[in-house]
Amino acid sequence: VAAAERFPTVVMPLVAARLRAELAGYVLAAEPWRLRRHLARRRAEGIRLNLNLLGEAILGDEEADRRLEGVLRLLRRPDVDYVSVKVTSVSAQINHADFDREVERIAGRLRRLYDVALAGRPAKFVNLDMEEYRDLELTVAVFRSVLSEPAYRGLDAGIVLQAYIPDSLPVLRELISWARDRRAAGGGRVKVRIVKGANLAMERVEAELAGWEQAPFATKAEVDANYKRMLDVALEPSNADALRIGAASHNLFELAWALTVAAERRVPGMLEVEMLEGMAGSAAHPVRDAAGGLLLYAPIVARADHESAIAYLVRRFDENTAPDNFLRNQFAMRVGSPAWGAEQRRFAASVTERERPTVATRRTQDRTRPGPGPTTPDGFANEPDTDLTRPANRAWLAAHLGGPDWGPEHVVPAVVDGAVVDAPAAGRGVDPSEPGRTIYRWVQAPRELVDRAVAAAVAGQEAWASTPGAARAKVLR
Repeated sequence: VAAAERFPTVVMPLVAARLRAELAGYVLAAEPWRLRRHLARRRAEGIRLNLNLLGEAILGDEEADRRLEGVLRLLRRPDVDYVSVKVTSVSAQINHADFDREVERIAGRLRRLYDVALAGRPAKFVNLDMEEYRDLELTVAVFRSVLSEPAYRGLDAGIVLQAYIPDSLPVLRELISWARDRRAAGGGRVKVRIVKGANLAMERVEAELAGWEQAPFATKAEVDANYKRMLDVALEPSNADALRIGAASHNLFELAWALTVAAERRVPGMLEVEMLEGMAGSAAHPVRDAAGGLLLYAPIVARADHESAIAYLVRRFDENTAPDNFLRNQFAMRVGSPAWGAEQRRFAASVTERERPTVATRRTQDRTRPGPGPTTPDGFANEPDTDLTRPANRAWLAAHLGGPDWGPEHVVPAVVDGAVVDAPAAGRGVDPSEPGRTIYRWVQAPRELVDRAVAAAVAGQEAWASTPGAARAKVLR
């Protein structure tokens, strides 16, 4: 610490290099020669890699373009044949309220990836990944839309579904039906990668802040049962020609279940077993031998984005060390040990539980039928945020943005350069508890006025930056 304080430009690069070396077993370096060496080593072991390029959260179009170009560079490498990408990592500022337009916009980004995949000989594989519940419907819609186009109908491609979200089961059924129709029309095969989900902490925080039910199931037992439920639905002989399934897990009971179901139904070719690079090294080779192959989900990171690897690993380690996670006890587990018995009982219970009916979704808010929010002991009922993942709420919002009783003939006062002028009203806002009462009206500003407002803000930024903290506090108060 003392050396770092006195010579930070010397010490901190050494610390960063040591950190990268420590994490190399979990997150691959994106430098071409390092990646080439690792890919060759895994290929020699009979293990394939699914590469996922990590980076900071996408905030603007330039960042989205850089990430997209990074994924395209990976796809163009002759030694890479499989990548995963989230729509939120190649598209900025996604507006879930404008669903159809966003599907169209993101589809343009996805076409660029599929074009490069099709140029490979053989064609390369692009898997659409996701982490947040809010992106489920949008990701599936973009996936189906682009792969239904004639140019991409023959391409094999994949998508991930998270078993800890109850919505994934009905989505899986719809995808299976669509995939079979696409295949019957001469199209390619679809792969669905089934995972349990690794964003539970963030989903809980978002739901609590917004006043919603959390999207994932409330208990691990429900998640385990749904994982098997989804495998039951997918691993059917009638789906074998159109569908492939990736069973992604480190729980050896779960992988054995998936392999057994596929073997008993005589569809072993439908199933591909998947694990995470670096997270269960002692199990990878035995699993590869039992399954006849193995696909490792491998995050990679450029040197400039190495801090994002920390965020990825914190989330993974938090998930893998949870009290009821299989990996927590795997290294000390022996057949007949207490840990083995606990996992065996948990697994057997989920096999039985999978036969029971389950909810289609835990997020049921419908603004067309407003209900009371949660009430505090003093009687205050907070109004939850509007959940734009629900189609009914998006339709409700669209109706209020352009009501039939509010047209361009109405005018409202607007302030332009300090003068009050009348401007055509573009829309109105209503009180959710009294839909007939207008509580505000808004004006569509011309582009020139927006540019002037932004310029004024930029001009004021320098003066505000030099304002002492005490003066800022006084202004804000």
